[in-house]
Amino acid sequence: RYDSYNVQHYILDDTAILVAMSLAMTNVGRAMPGPSTTPRLRHAGLNVASRPHPAFRRSMPARSRHVVRGMFIQWEGLIQSLRDQGIDSLPPREAEQAVKSGKAVLVDVRPAKFHEQAHIPGSKNVPLFEYLTLSNLNGVGSVLKFIAMKANGVQPTVFNPEFLQGIKAAAGEDTTLILYCEAGGTMEASTSFPYGKDSRSLKAIWKVTNDSVLPSQRVQHLAGGLYGWWRDGRDVEGEYTGAEAGRTPNAVASSAGVGAADSEKPLDTREADE
Repeated sequence: RYDSYNVQHYILDDTAILVAMSLAMTNVGRAMPGPSTTPRLRHAGLNVASRPHPAFRRSMPARSRHVVRGMFIQWEGLIQSLRDQGIDSLPPREAEQAVKSGKAVLVDVRPAKFHEQAHIPGSKNVPLFEYLTLSNLNGVGSVLKFIAMKANGVQPTVFNPEFLQGIKAAAGEDTTLILYCEAGGTMEASTSFPYGKDSRSLKAIWKVTNDSVLPSQRVQHLAGGLYGWWRDGRDVEGEYTGAEAGRTPNAVASSAGVGAADSEKPLDTREADE
């Protein structure tokens, strides 16, 4: 039986791989011959030639670049939206005080397997993404994504359809939610990163406010994520060494002074967030 939160331990037999590849190639092959195939290929994310060159994209007006890709807009538009809404990014000390006051709850948006390994005491787990597996493949696009990413040792993920409902349940009537992930990312601009650095928790906040699940005043961000909390000397339930922070693209320096050791070095991204 397959474990949907443990894709990297899957042992895919030859039959499963051949079935997936056959399905993908059959659908793509049918789409190839005529000029009407372009929309199908574009829908599958394969129409690379039609995408503007990065240099051209940088010259485009900001609004025209903020196109929707799946469940999320591009990062430049997403981070600007969070800044415009005035989303607060709390250092660990302030987040802990808010929770102790009874006005806020910490929500871990990482996959369940990581929450089970280690998390901030009392935090709730509402994963933003779920792993793409053989059991939840949906269409040729997801089949191709699954094959390509697994071949490169990357865990493909898709939006968790139960995320927003889980957020509603965690928030109740008037509770403020403080969302966190592994290393937090940042909304702060710098010379090297004018759009800050992306993270699951920041994407999750955008999704919550964009879909009007909660007003921006009731959603906050934990600066530095679990890694920053741990480095600040605060309690973590479970075994945690900070090793996963170096495997994400989100370990960055923040105003809270956490994550700085990982902010400039190249990081290995072994999971796909979209």
